[in-house]
Amino acid sequence: MSTNDKKITELDGRSIHPAALLFPALKPKDFKQLADDIKANSLREPIKLFNGQILDGVNRVRACIEAGVMPRYDELPPYTNPWRFALSANIHRRHLKPGQRIALVKKALAKEVQAAKAADLERKRSGKKSNLGSDGTKVPTADEIVAKEADVSVSAVKKHNVVEQKSPKLAKQVAKGKKSLGKAHSQVKKAGKPKPKKSEKEILADVQRQYDEQIAAKERKQQESDDGEADEPIRTTAPTQRVRSWLSSVNRCLSETTALVGLAEDSEFSDEEQEVVDRAGAMLVEALEVLRQQGVAS
Repeated sequence: MSTNDKKITELDGRSIHPAALLFPALKPKDFKQLADDIKANSLREPIKLFNGQILDGVNRVRACIEAGVMPRYDELPPYTNPWRFALSANIHRRHLKPGQRIALVKKALAKEVQAAKAADLERKRSGKKSNLGSDGTKVPTADEIVAKEADVSVSAVKKHNVVEQKSPKLAKQVAKGKKSLGKAHSQVKKAGKPKPKKSEKEILADVQRQYDEQIAAKERKQQESDDGEADEPIRTTAPTQRVRSWLSSVNRCLSETTALVGLAEDSEFSDEEQEVVDRAGAMLVEALEVLRQQGVAS
């Protein structure tokens, strides 16, 4: 396996700690500069080991092999937190964007962040407004932990949370540095924006349009009929003043279905008018459901 392979798990006969694999390999140009420097000036900073595994300095080991220089190693104390050490040593050394740093911290400190989230949830359930521990010291929230380690604001972490929840695909692009956190957040926010609600006037206009379309469809069907029998002409008489008055009343109380029924039953319509009222009433019931879906009617 080539030493330039990003998926390597072993170098110089030593396995690589999972925390060291969180960070991307150097770009070819940067790697060449590092190898040339080590060849000219030897290895300045030894590679850090934890329990015999390479924890910090994967690129330096690769560069030493490339330059033909013997790597030097230092073993870290057993009480070292390897994940926090890897973050501390690399997160500011690399040219990482804020979104990348947040993603790396969340992954590296997954157990710690999850425990903090559980504590946050328990605090909310118990109704506690303060996040003070038993000793009176402030207990950081999950977002505060991530923000501190990634050197970003808490609001940036919250934006990253939204992107993760709404679009895992975008979150991966942010983690790889292919899209900025700000652009990703704007994109998911725009995608989740509710459609504008229709007014009652617009709903009534839709009802009238649907009614006209139904009448036109029946007229076409009648004209295409080849049975040779003339059907009773479809009345398309414009609504009378009483019908228009009823529709106006409907417009005022569209959200009250019982009121609609009462208006229709109490009004004195001719058979022709009643047909128009019945058709419009049926469509307005559908319109009311649309209003409910749109959040206009309760």
